[in-house]
Amino acid sequence: SITSHTRILLVGVSITICKSFGCTDFDDGTNTKLQYLTADMRVDCASDEYTSITSYAGVMLVLLPVGVPLTMHAILRANKDVIEARTTRTGGEELDHLAVWFAPYKPTKWWFATFDMLRRLSLTSFLLLFTSSLVQIQMALLLGTSGIVGTQEAAPHWTPVADRVQYGCGWIILGCIVALVLMASEPTHENQVMMSLALLGAIVGLAVYEYKW
Repeated sequence: SITSHTRILLVGVSITICKSFGCTDFDDGTNTKLQYLTADMRVDCASDEYTSITSYAGVMLVLLPVGVPLTMHAILRANKDVIEARTTRTGGEELDHLAVWFAPYKPTKWWFATFDMLRRLSLTSFLLLFTSSLVQIQMALLLGTSGIVGTQEAAPHWTPVADRVQYGCGWIILGCIVALVLMASEPTHENQVMMSLALLGAIVGLAVYEYKW
């Protein structure tokens, strides 16, 4: 069905769309900065071809990574009463075409399907719209932490085990982001100490939050 294909294919398509904007700078030795599309170095970012690519990608960005989650939320909200009244994970036959979106979640947590899709798109696609690796890592840390806290606060899944699985996966993602932060930092003793203290503080803070929860 369209709904199941949307869940499976949207992230991959969105990555391709968001890769269509980033350029890599080169110095030709004459103080002239040359820019080429990072995803395809044959494309000059000052060319008409690049303009055409970004124009098309801009339209697709609005229609797919932005438009699909908004449409998805609107459809779920329009069926809110029926979804919340269900006594089984998939509900009645009238909800069969939407079940792939809300089935993993509690009746009142149907909106988490949109939240989770936006989380996935943000961590995989929207980060590519930033050209600075430092900004990408900072945004990834923010998104990773928000995903953990959001899952913890909402406890949205039909079973507690599923909540714990997603919560654990959130920590794995955050651990990978932390590894990227350490790899990107300058290898000086002062930077390593400051980064380690900052990360330790963040981890302790989240651990205390988890203990209270």
